[in-house]
Amino acid sequence: SLHDALPILLPLLLVVLMANINTFFTQFDRLVLGAFTNNDMVAYYVLPQSISGTINSLLMSFTAVLIPRLSNILNNFGREEYLKMLRITFKEFIYILLPISIGLFVVSDKVIVLYGGIQYVNSISTMKVFSIYLFTLGLEFIFTNQIIYLFQGERILIKIITSAAITNLLLDLILVKFKKIGRAHV
Repeated sequence: SLHDALPILLPLLLVVLMANINTFFTQFDRLVLGAFTNNDMVAYYVLPQSISGTINSLLMSFTAVLIPRLSNILNNFGREEYLKMLRITFKEFIYILLPISIGLFVVSDKVIVLYGGIQYVNSISTMKVFSIYLFTLGLEFIFTNQIIYLFQGERILIKIITSAAITNLLLDLILVKFKKIGRAHV
């Protein structure tokens, strides 16, 4: 019955929500951008977002394979061994993530022209922002999946996500209100 399934479904729903929250943010930003600007502006946002999303997916696949191992170490060998392994994997991930983010920032103009063509040069500054965002996404993935989940900190994560969602919404509304995005600004 539904009553019996509820204790299982609610945590699963929560995990699905938290796993897809970044997608929600970028889709919501697209929606706001599409509602208040023209299609060109949406394309200038979507292209860099797509490029950074592809790179992010590759990077996250490398770190996702560590989650079961870290969980195993935490449960079978204790917190100290877990922290040792986390420090090692975090440093190695930063050694990969930081140069990719900086490199993408530096060659944003070339990446945009190569990937989308000369007609997308207006999205170069957005690509630079997404290269910084790529770095923060990597850190968020580590903190969320390799620390917070392993210590059953979902309640803390919900508060963080809720705060971020409200902040994102408020910033979008402020940008529209002060015509930093919108048809008059285009």
